[in-house]
This record gives sequence, structure tokens and C-alpha cells, in this order.
Amino acid sequence: MRALSRALVVLALVAAAHAASAEDLSDPAASLEESEPSCPPEIVPPWPEEGDEPDYLGWADGAVPLAAIASCTSWDGWQPTLVVSLAGVFRLDGGVNALLARLGGISGFAGVKYWSFYNRDWTTMIKSASALKSADAKARREDFTAAELGDGAPRYFVQHDNRSTGGTVYRLRVTERSDDLLRVEVENVTKVSFLIVTAYQPRDLRSVHVFRRAGPRLWRYFGLAGMRASGVSVLGRASATNRTVAIYRHLIGVPTDQEPPAALE
Repeated sequence: MRALSRALVVLALVAAAHAASAEDLSDPAASLEESEPSCPPEIVPPWPEEGDEPDYLGWADGAVPLAAIASCTSWDGWQPTLVVSLAGVFRLDGGVNALLARLGGISGFAGVKYWSFYNRDWTTMIKSASALKSADAKARREDFTAAELGDGAPRYFVQHDNRSTGGTVYRLRVTERSDDLLRVEVENVTKVSFLIVTAYQPRDLRSVHVFRRAGPRLWRYFGLAGMRASGVSVLGRASATNRTVAIYRHLIGVPTDQEPPAALE
């Protein structure tokens, strides 16, 4: 009788583990409604398998689907000249607070690398980065905590990347947050200069990052990165795609210079 009881306990534990595993491995190719319901399917890349590289789409100039993008962002009336969308599936322990901690760890973005279409090599994209007390680039402070980002107030950081001369101040704000969803919007609040040329005016570099839980430790990511060049653009579609993938890799804890590059041409 005791042997039978032990066998039943073992079977129950195995069944529970199997159920948890099945839930954790929920289909990453599920419908758009389960991932980012507000965005039209024409701007959402196919969902990759867990562990695969993110999939992406890109549009430039007159091909940018402005109406579709405006329908699920706060970009209504803004006309970007280049947009990249990204879809990824990844595992993460710690839930939304872990995501907020990674987003708030601004100093950790320094050293992020991407595949440079121009250099044909892995290149440091972000030379330095710091959280700010305000929109003043000199008001530097320690990294943001998960609690600070999670309250929904605008937060500011300064970042110096390899395609700008000097630092650029950005505003970051959590616009939606629950145990199963995190939505973050980022935009530049100071101009981006390259040598003596203004490449991007304030608010002309924008991104939206949506993380949605697909299982106990499984998450789907959907992101949009848009830019509107002011005169001469310093980024083409391949470089913009690779830079977007680099940020995604950093956020999910993958080496940013991991082979293979996303866009080679």
C-alpha cells in the first residue's frame, strides 16, 4: 500500500512538471492578439522560435506604413523616414521587475556592440551612458531602480553613441505595466549632431518596446524603432536594424556581438 502511495505521488509530481513545462513552452507562433493586439499584422514580423534570433521588418521613406504604425503608437502626425519592427521570444526569471531593472540599468548600456554595415565588423555602439535627475545632461545620477521606472513618471538619461558628436538626452517612460505586460516608450529630447551637422532634431528618434508574458518564464517582445532624418541621415536601414537588435539582445541578456549579425545588407 505504501509503495502504491509513493508511486501515485511520483506520478502526480511528473504530471505537474509536465503541465508546467507545457505552459512555459506555449506556442511562440501564436496569433497577434496574444502578443501585441493593438498593432496591425502587416507591421509585426513572424514570431521566431524560442532561442532563435529575432525577426524584423523595415521600411524607408515613402514605404513607411504611417497609418498602421500610428494606430498602435503615440506617433500620430509624426512622419518617420525609417522604421524597424522587431519580434523576439526569450526566457527570463524575475518577471516584470527583472525587465524594469535591466531597462533602468542605464550605465550597463555602455559598451553595447552592433554589426556595423559600414565597418563590416562588430562595433561599439554606445560609448557612455548615464541616468539623469532631469533633462539636464549634466545632472547625472546612479541607475534607476525597478520601482522608479515602474511608477510611470518620465525618466531621463544621456547616451553618447558612435554616430553622434557628444551626448544625447532621452526620455524614457513606462506607459503600461502589469504582471504580464510591460510597455515602454523612448525618445530623444535633445538634437543628435554628427560633426557639424544636425542629424536628428528633438523627438525624431523614437522607440516602443512591448514585453508580454507567454508562460511562467517565457516572454514575447515586440518593438518599433523610428527615426526622421534632418537633412543628412547617418543611419541606413541595415545599420538601424542591427542597432535595434543590439538593444534587444542587451535587454534579454544575450551577448550583443553574438554571431550571426542580423542584417548584412
